[in-house]
Amino acid sequence: MDTGMTALHAPVSAEYRRTMDKTGYADGTLTIRYTGELPTEYRFPTEYRAYWADKNGILEDYTAFAPILCSGEETVYTLVSDTLIPIGADRILVYAVREDAVSADAACAMLPEGAGDYDLGKPLYEMQVQSDIHITLDQNHPHNRHFAMVLEEIKKLSPNSLGLFINGDTGDTADPGQYENCQELIRNAGEGAPKVYFAIGNHDLGFDETAYEIRLANFLKGTRNTWTDKAYFDLWIGGVHFIFLGGEKRSGHAWLSETQLAWLDEKLAENRDVHRAKYVFLHQGMIDTVAGCFAYQKWHGVTQTEELAAVLGKYPEAILFSGHSHWVLNSPHTMRLRDDRLCTIFNTSSGGYTWDDACNETNKGLVGCEGYYFYGYGDKVVARGRDFLAGKWIASAQFVVEY
Repeated sequence: MDTGMTALHAPVSAEYRRTMDKTGYADGTLTIRYTGELPTEYRFPTEYRAYWADKNGILEDYTAFAPILCSGEETVYTLVSDTLIPIGADRILVYAVREDAVSADAACAMLPEGAGDYDLGKPLYEMQVQSDIHITLDQNHPHNRHFAMVLEEIKKLSPNSLGLFINGDTGDTADPGQYENCQELIRNAGEGAPKVYFAIGNHDLGFDETAYEIRLANFLKGTRNTWTDKAYFDLWIGGVHFIFLGGEKRSGHAWLSETQLAWLDEKLAENRDVHRAKYVFLHQGMIDTVAGCFAYQKWHGVTQTEELAAVLGKYPEAILFSGHSHWVLNSPHTMRLRDDRLCTIFNTSSGGYTWDDACNETNKGLVGCEGYYFYGYGDKVVARGRDFLAGKWIASAQFVVEY
């Protein structure tokens, strides 16, 4: 904490320079300058906390940006490519932070005139994506309460939703009663609650010696996946194609057969339109793709990574969702935009509890419940990361994918 030996004051200045000349895009740099008082060991803050704002102050519907570590008298922060400026924002307010102390005042970086004045129009469809809800046998457990809260919020914010898509780990330990509790929570949400669709995760296959076939059957029955007897299947909903992948062996990693990979290739080619997103769900993530899946983080988990990448790389219009790691959306690399090798990939965080790099040291998760609202337009998809517990949009997880 601040010792009082020197005041923790606001940065001297903050300057935003835009590198993308498209209305609404945040691509650019934020340069923060700070001059402290002696003694030197207390001179600089440890990090900065930045917020989207307007003339009235911080936009209260948004969290702070991802933490910006102070690198000395001048710190340059690069905003993630293809991030959207919130509608109405005309400036960024930057506060200095040292442990538990936050500067009373902020430096102000003005945005170019009109940068936040845009209208995307009415979306063609809306949907939500979450993973790792980890429903338990206790309906009063925080995981269960989180899921109930998410259903209620979607009823209010997205009454015309195509559905809520859970990217694996519906049940905490694959007990059939956990799926029944999940269905009870959906029923209790009542009229207007979104239809919920489920991909299979490693927790859904359990951790004892119960046969894979039994665990799969329990999952399909418990999640009302009556249209398939496999871990993988696809659905067309409202003219949008959703493809669900799943591990075919009891393992922490997703083991995908040649048959499943060939089926995926066939489904991605079905009624293909390169200007129209197709959504692919796989609980475990591919190594070195998005937050939580980098080698040092140790939470990747696809056995046939190269084979899967070879299929997905043929379809740049696809969007892959990556769960399992629980990594917070306010992380570097939470979205990987398509390139010559792979389609666009989103880290989906978690509904039960969240995780970050520090958790790997403590082996203890964070209290959190996060996910995405997706909006489909004629030539783009907008993804808005949501902190459901705070009831706010996650500032560093507002993305646009253009076609």
